[in-house]
Amino acid sequence: MDSVYEVLDFDSRVFVFLSCSLAQHMYAAMDARFINSYVQLGLTERLPLLLLRQRNPAWGQDARWDQWVSEWEQLGLPIFDHLCLMNWTGSTLDRVEWAKQIFAELPPGLSCLLIHAAQETPELRAIMPAWRYPVAEYQAFISAALRDYVRSRGIHIITYRTLGSVMQSR
Repeated sequence: MDSVYEVLDFDSRVFVFLSCSLAQHMYAAMDARFINSYVQLGLTERLPLLLLRQRNPAWGQDARWDQWVSEWEQLGLPIFDHLCLMNWTGSTLDRVEWAKQIFAELPPGLSCLLIHAAQETPELRAIMPAWRYPVAEYQAFISAALRDYVRSRGIHIITYRTLGSVMQSR
């Protein structure tokens, strides 16, 4: 099958995916006991998956990981080269600069940036002690300053909805 780069017809190999895939909260599906079922569900339903080229050491070691990545690529599944997180540390006042730093350090390849953006509401403040972080992420990612910065770096932003459309067409 064609790679996601060929299907999406981009010149650059720098992408960032924002949003969510077939849900796997806290990487639960990355466990060797669940990964094959997770992949099979995504293939059956033609839904985008969060599949990572490098296995996080915190998930434990599994010698089959490289073999699985190779098999997933042969099936035409996109494999993320990099995973980036917006950490909830430091000031919430500099989230645009924080995000710019993440984009500046982003190596070539298919990257997934996980954010937990939210609009400020009384409900959010009531249920989430750290509510300022998702609100600051929301503000940062809707800002013209960040949008302009990302464009100036030649980074293509696509969502799982875009990837899902590609998978649905196969």
